[in-house]
Formats: sequence, C-alpha cells, structure tokens
Amino acid sequence: MLLTSYTETFVDENGVTYTYTYTDYSNGGHPPMDKTSLMLIVLSVLVVFSLAAYHFYRAYRANQIKKVCIEQIPAMVVRIDASRGDDNHYRYRYRRYNATYRYDYNGRTYSCRNKMWGSKQYLGDLKQGVTTVINICPGQPEVLFDRLGECERRYFLTNGILQTIVGVAIFMLIIFRDKI
Repeated sequence: MLLTSYTETFVDENGVTYTYTYTDYSNGGHPPMDKTSLMLIVLSVLVVFSLAAYHFYRAYRANQIKKVCIEQIPAMVVRIDASRGDDNHYRYRYRRYNATYRYDYNGRTYSCRNKMWGSKQYLGDLKQGVTTVINICPGQPEVLFDRLGECERRYFLTNGILQTIVGVAIFMLIIFRDKI
C-alpha cells in the first residue's frame, strides 16, 4: 500500500533535465509483499513447526520408555550395530550405534535391544562381550533403556528446541517485517 508517490523534475545549469520519482511505502520503506511470497513464508513456518512437533513427540516417547524402565540390571553386550542400511548407506547423516544385550531377569534369559540409536560419544566403552548396567521395565523385561537411548532422547529434544526457535524467529520476521 503506497502512502505517497510523486515525481520531481530538476534542470541543472547546463539545461539538462533530470526526473526523479519518489515512492514512500507504508511498511517501513519495503515494497508490499505479494501473496505468493507470504504463503511461502507461512508454509515454511508450518513446516519448521511440524518438524519441531515431530522431534518433541519422539523425545516424549523416549522419555516415556525411560520412565517405565526403572530397574537396573547388569547385561552383557552381544552385538554393536552401526547405522547402515541394506544398500550400505548411512541411515543418519553421521554413523549411529545400537547395542544388543543379553541379560537374566526372574529366571529367564533375554536378548533384546533398544529401538533408539546413539552417537559414538555415548557408545563410549561399550564393546561386544562387555558387561554394563541397563534399565528395564519390570512388567515387560524385554523393554529396555540404555545410554544410547538417552542419546537419542537428548538429540530429539535439542532438535525440537532449535527448530522451535527458528520457527519463532521466522514468525517474528513476518510479524515485524514493517519495522526491519
């Protein structure tokens, strides 16, 4: 929406005529945003918030597993899996790890693994044949939570927070675009 638009003509001492057109916009000097640009920005905000919601949901699910796995027991690491798919490409951007454990609980032997993957940093000293402490659910001993699950929980929580910040920043840029 234009506040004012006017043209001025000047003649210099040599008789050359110069014409200047001045346009003053009501939104801080920026030209008005067309509907397509606005819709793309709104769509990008929705995508960012949707991804943040997905990451918060995954962090919430991991936290629920952590809450029910309250009993600590010793378990032997049977196998460490790296995050490569069938086509030998990474499942994630960086290599992630998962451990399969064998443990005894109430007279039965279990061989289970967490569905969550962790980074090499959280893998730490876990190697095949090493005994470590894991948390299991007393009602369902095949459900476990280990340090690699904690890594994934923190990963999703951190990504959710960062994506929320980005979404709010984009949203604030839309709201206050007249002031910038």
